[in-house]
Amino acid sequence: AEEGRYQFSEAEIDQSAYHDLYTELLSVLIAGEIPEDGTLSEEELLALSFERNIEAAPDLEVVYHAYDEEYATVQVNDTELFLVKRADVEKLKQTIKSYG
Repeated sequence: AEEGRYQFSEAEIDQSAYHDLYTELLSVLIAGEIPEDGTLSEEELLALSFERNIEAAPDLEVVYHAYDEEYATVQVNDTELFLVKRADVEKLKQTIKSYG
């Protein structure tokens, strides 16, 4: 996309919309480590793909899975990493839907 324009899904969005989406994405913060005895779920809440425009930076696949009523797990490039607040993931989903 040209300067000041950003690609989201199949559409170009302006810088303000991109900023809103990026801010919402960053609001999903780590809430803790996954307990060693924790059971991981296959229930996918949200999956995101980031195609990087810098050759040295790899593309990213980020998947949020249900964990329990309060938390979700975040998986980056097939590795489950941390717990995040499920409500934050749900809010991110709603923000994405509003642009999709």
